[in-house]
Amino acid sequence: MNQSSKLLIAKDIWKNYGPVAVLKGVSLEIDKGELVSIVGASGAGKSTLLYIVSSLEKADKGEVFFNGQVVTELNNKQLANYRNHSIGFVFQFHHLLPEFTALENVCIPGWIAKTARKKVNDRAMELLDFMGLADKASKKPNSLSGGEQQRVAVARALLNNPALIFADEPTGNLDSENAASLHDLFIRLRNEMNQSFLVVTHNELLADMSNRKLLMKDGQFL
Repeated sequence: MNQSSKLLIAKDIWKNYGPVAVLKGVSLEIDKGELVSIVGASGAGKSTLLYIVSSLEKADKGEVFFNGQVVTELNNKQLANYRNHSIGFVFQFHHLLPEFTALENVCIPGWIAKTARKKVNDRAMELLDFMGLADKASKKPNSLSGGEQQRVAVARALLNNPALIFADEPTGNLDSENAASLHDLFIRLRNEMNQSFLVVTHNELLADMSNRKLLMKDGQFL
């Protein structure tokens, strides 16, 4: 694809923790509408790379570009705006607020963005319906299954129409049936909404359904 289609570009990313080199000059590109999975053994550097390219951690060296913008040069206020509007996150543990309903949890990014509450509510309900959870909107997380909680977390990540979703072991806390359901959801979001994903996973089934599967070992792609 041509350069204009590149959504995310990471160049020569290095990261040390003390004397240990966790990332050793890693480069990565993500195209619009692409689902890319990173696989490899625990400790290979997968999650560290994900956190750096998503701006949650800083690299010791290297640059990250998002839609042509140099993410690694943004100040704290610009980073907060970028995280709220341009990208979304899905983690292994859903990080839903237990005192909030499913609908309220999905609404949180819209509230942070100070979008009109009705618009946020309507968008959240639309996403819950897409996830097959419209009838669970008033339920709190403790009355939802693990798979349902993770779908609420995906809906929350999608609320502000992010260009790219970062997912760190999204099926790691799910049984095989719910993991398969989440795989299908990611594929459907890619196919129907042209949603882009960068996923760190140990789940080979999900990785094999991706547009690309990248293998990381000892802080480098093989």
